[in-house]
Amino acid sequence: MSEFFPTILSCRSEHDLTDEEIKRDEASGNYYKNPKYKQHFLCILQKEGLIKESGELDTEVIKSKFEVAGVTDAEWTEIFKCSADKPTPEDTAFEFIECIYKHAKIVSDDD
Repeated sequence: MSEFFPTILSCRSEHDLTDEEIKRDEASGNYYKNPKYKQHFLCILQKEGLIKESGELDTEVIKSKFEVAGVTDAEWTEIFKCSADKPTPEDTAFEFIECIYKHAKIVSDDD
C-alpha cells in the first residue's frame, strides 16, 4: 500500500513521531500508551478521506481505496465491527489500523 507513504510520512512529521520512537514502541509494546499514534492515524485517515467529519469511518471510500489489496467481505465485516463505536475520532482511527493488522493480510514489511 505504498500509495499511502507520502501521507504517512507527512503525518509522522506533523505529530513529531520519529522512526526511533516507532521502533522502540513496537519492540516494547508501548504504542498503546503513546497518544501520538492516535493523532498520527487520525491524520492519515483524514488526509486520505477515510474518516468523515463526524469521526465515523467512510466504509465505501475505504473499500474503494483498498480494493487492490483483495480484502474479502468477511475481513471488512470484522475490521468495521472491531473499529466501530469508539468514543473519539482518534480512538476510531487507532482501532481501525489495529483491526486492519488483525483481520486482513494487506500490510507487510515489504510494502
